[in-house]
Amino acid sequence: MAMLRWILGSVVVLGLTACGTDAGGGGADAATGDLGDSQIAPQDTAATDATTPGDAADAATDAVGTDAVGADAGGTDAVGTDTSDTADTFTPQSCVGSGGSSCTNGETCWTAPCPKCGVMPQGVCVPPLKGGGCYDYTHCTAGDCHNADPMNGVAGWCLPVVTAAGKCWPNASELIPDCYPGASCQGASICPQGAECLVADKPGTCTPAAAQNGSVYLWERNGGIVSPGEAVIVTWINLTSASIFLPGCSTYSIQTSPDSQVWTDKGPAAQCVWEGTAVEVPAGGYVDTMSWQAPNGTGTVGNYRFHGTYSTGCKAGQPISTGGCTGSGTADSTAFFVGYVP
Repeated sequence: MAMLRWILGSVVVLGLTACGTDAGGGGADAATGDLGDSQIAPQDTAATDATTPGDAADAATDAVGTDAVGADAGGTDAVGTDTSDTADTFTPQSCVGSGGSSCTNGETCWTAPCPKCGVMPQGVCVPPLKGGGCYDYTHCTAGDCHNADPMNGVAGWCLPVVTAAGKCWPNASELIPDCYPGASCQGASICPQGAECLVADKPGTCTPAAAQNGSVYLWERNGGIVSPGEAVIVTWINLTSASIFLPGCSTYSIQTSPDSQVWTDKGPAAQCVWEGTAVEVPAGGYVDTMSWQAPNGTGTVGNYRFHGTYSTGCKAGQPISTGGCTGSGTADSTAFFVGYVP
């Protein structure tokens, strides 16, 4: 029986009641399987088997269901056979390499994508994907994998890539997070895989933690590990109540450190012959500034961060030096590593 799921705003997860009927008396499932398990609702604690008169002891609860979306017509769960009132369980098993040669019970070996790793990371055996599901972004066509939990055998589903700074999908498994450190994704509208929804998928907005309000941030958007020679996206974030103004040419310098404690400034990202018109970052706004090309050569592997200075109270459309600015401040990005990791 088809069920229409109305989903407005954030993800709404429905618990489905199992439809097994019992032979009576003994509490054993005689039906073909339960309807409660779902990759959308992995914690399906509400699914209980129907009972016949006199069979009050039959109250099977699937604590961790990992079936594909829809009816379990064959009575077989992804992690076991559902022929009795026993909880579904999933125990991750280690494996090496992609494919299923080192896994059993029809499972396949999943390895987290790590293009900046020097060696192949350890994998885990997972149930095979069904119906367009995903365990990571590599399973999506130009998209991000949402709500996947491979370590618990739960697949997610694909969503379009978010490119605008400040927009996001929650619980995405892409390597580079949509939000800056400390912020969370709020207000997304997502229609779960296999459901019918009135509202189209819509990204949310990165919402700062309470302690971050009133601050200015430099955001290194490549995820904390940068390959030698890779272009690094640099974004200024203004969480104050008024505009800030950046130099019109180079808005940050490069700093290095052997231990991420003591930093040495290596100078600006570009040499400027004129300071240029100041770049205004409005209150609550984001500005992508000039990207930085990570070095690629002997002695360049190590810890880096960006350091920048901004001004306040300036006249818009003027250089910093002639804009009548009344204040200034500094910001540092989080530290990141240039090189490959094991």
